[in-house]
Amino acid sequence: MSTTPPDAFQISRPKDSDLCYNVAGNTFKRDSYGQWLPHPGIAENHNFEAQILPKSLYYGPLKHSTTGDGAGHRQLPNPECAVEELTPKRKKKAGGHNKPQPKHKKATDVDDKKTIKMDIEDKKPTGHGQPSGAGNYSTDNMMALLYFTEEGLLLGQQGWKTVHSQFTKWACKQEQPKRTLKSLETRFKQLVKTTKPTGDAVCPPEVERAHETDYLINECASTRDLDDGEFVDRSDIQSHVSISSNKNDPPTLPPSQPRIAIARSAVQLFLFLVEMLMKQMASTLSTSLHMYLTLTTINALHTQVTEVQDRVHEVSRACD
Repeated sequence: MSTTPPDAFQISRPKDSDLCYNVAGNTFKRDSYGQWLPHPGIAENHNFEAQILPKSLYYGPLKHSTTGDGAGHRQLPNPECAVEELTPKRKKKAGGHNKPQPKHKKATDVDDKKTIKMDIEDKKPTGHGQPSGAGNYSTDNMMALLYFTEEGLLLGQQGWKTVHSQFTKWACKQEQPKRTLKSLETRFKQLVKTTKPTGDAVCPPEVERAHETDYLINECASTRDLDDGEFVDRSDIQSHVSISSNKNDPPTLPPSQPRIAIARSAVQLFLFLVEMLMKQMASTLSTSLHMYLTLTTINALHTQVTEVQDRVHEVSRACD
């Protein structure tokens, strides 16, 4: 008789609750004392022994043998018991024993950030000149702006659109930064508002040309700034008023053409309203006729259904 108990993780279990198989395929039978003994009648024992599970997988009190050998045998685990129930549970401690573990950043996040940073550095523009939308204008940019402005003598927003398109074409050819329409307009107004320096200082050429261009634009629009001496006070002018009467003149009749036009428009409006009213009445009449026909059909069907029900009742009474 083999003293090796069956393995806890058995391959299969027959319908009989007193039989079980271990991993090696050996058959064991439970005796009257609850001990598992080899059953040689079903399958022979193999030459090797199954590995004994650790003590932590066994549960229940120790049962000593009644034969008096004093050795005792361990109580075998229930084959139907789950693996989770055999493992010892960890005791939880309250207070500062369970400190929250700090969350460590994954190495992949750092690698991704480095990769993104390298990609951004590689995508930096390497072209010459100032970047698009820069606030600073070079001398060439300002002179080109003044040239296109003076050439077009812009009046209103349409003129600025023309200047913007010409400046954009010039910037593409000269590899200069492109400007928006609002930026060009603001820069020109800044140059115009720049006052000439006093004394012996030399006025920048772009400022002087901007003033000349603004003067030409005002001349084209027939507008100019007035000085204080050019204003005229009406109190200084002696007004001569002459009153004349035209009682002897025959009364003039107003022309008849406006009246005819007004009458025609009134007649057309009246005809239009009458036509709309006729269409509305025709639509209402058509809807009413359709509803009348529908109600007539419903009444006829209701009458037929009533007759059929009466016949059914008569037949059922005759059958009874």
